[in-house]
Amino acid sequence: MTIKELYHQLDKLQSAKATESKLSGVFHTYVGPNYGTDGSDVKLMLVGKATAGWNLGGRPPGEDHSIEFLEKEIIPGKYHSSFWYFLKNLALALHNDPKFENDNEIFRSVVWSNVMKIAQGGSNPSRDVAKMQRGICLELLKQEVETLEPTHLVFVTGNTYWRDVQNLLPVEWSDHASDYWEARYAKTKVFWTRHPQGWERNRRDEVIDLIVHA
Repeated sequence: MTIKELYHQLDKLQSAKATESKLSGVFHTYVGPNYGTDGSDVKLMLVGKATAGWNLGGRPPGEDHSIEFLEKEIIPGKYHSSFWYFLKNLALALHNDPKFENDNEIFRSVVWSNVMKIAQGGSNPSRDVAKMQRGICLELLKQEVETLEPTHLVFVTGNTYWRDVQNLLPVEWSDHASDYWEARYAKTKVFWTRHPQGWERNRRDEVIDLIVHA
């Protein structure tokens, strides 16, 4: 199936179970409008767990929600969290370009995705809801990686979806620390680390430095 067809399958799953399981709308991967076209050799794709209650009850499925969230909340600086701090500072460090000047404009040059595209009741999906979507989500994520060809693919999932991350790509992981692993997939540098939330800032910055110099 194509990427479009896989998203359609998720839409059907979500529609069938939305009310009884308090499911979120389907998250669509955000591809920044300047990704791969900003004059840099860096193409960063960051993959989280799930959106923890994204679009509960509501809006029709589609990528517009992801774009709107970045354009109206993240880039103007209205919404802050350790996740976006990590992504912003990692992207700035990788690009190392004075034109960004620590600016949120850097978000327009990244890809933001999640392992699970359907969340539940304001949190990550339950075991059953994860199982329901797992096969589609992993195939979708794999196709997106192959289509977008990131130079840096960073999973910030922690232990929650570590087995899924291991099964996604045929790579051999080198474990450098309990919270940081790395690998290669064709021309892509692949990294796994913990989710930035609840993490000491010093260690987050150390991991950013490890990724930049890998």
